[in-house]
Amino acid sequence: MIADDDFDSYKSASISVTKDTTISLIVDSMRESVIYFKKYLQANYHLEKKLNEDELTQIYVEETQKVLRRLDLPFNVSCQYRDIYKKSSGVSDFYYYTNEQGHSNISIFSVESKRLPTPEKRREREYVIGQTNNGGIERYKFERHGKELQVAGILGFIEIESPTFWLSKINGWIVEVAKNNEFWSNAETLKNLEFQRDYCISQSVALRKKGHIDLFHFWIVLVSTEC
Repeated sequence: MIADDDFDSYKSASISVTKDTTISLIVDSMRESVIYFKKYLQANYHLEKKLNEDELTQIYVEETQKVLRRLDLPFNVSCQYRDIYKKSSGVSDFYYYTNEQGHSNISIFSVESKRLPTPEKRREREYVIGQTNNGGIERYKFERHGKELQVAGILGFIEIESPTFWLSKINGWIVEVAKNNEFWSNAETLKNLEFQRDYCISQSVALRKKGHIDLFHFWIVLVSTEC
């Protein structure tokens, strides 16, 4: 449900594509970055440790920056977005913004990162909900991320089990929460899962007090398994 219009009052003269096209280009660049991200992990495991969420995200963003430079696309990507424009209260793990120098660097696509599974059992459902409304999807519902954005993303690093396992698990958590919380709905479950060897993509909506936000769920498969 991505609107086919230009970027509100923050659109840049350097962008001639519509929002719909720009989001497609962003998702395509995320796809292309996966192979380089995984190659880096395989070639540089001199680290000899389990990388945490921030470390995995940093490496992924660095590889994505290289892809964007090569493709010469009209946007860039960077880690840690503090929303000084629309006043979202949280800090997104990374974000995309227009390239034109001297113009607004407002996020046009913000992304929250999550490991699957979470490192601690008590945080098991953090992809969906967490303490103080800080779950992955929850942050978008309460506009802690992506305030006034129409589209955003969640990047998942699958370290155990398969994408179909996590699709079922996450959708089960959403359905369970919706039974006891009127602010949630079964309509928010993830759908349209696209399978590739190294990654999978699905989509959902996160309902808000006013309207909703469309979410892309981009999962990188870091374990040897079938989708």
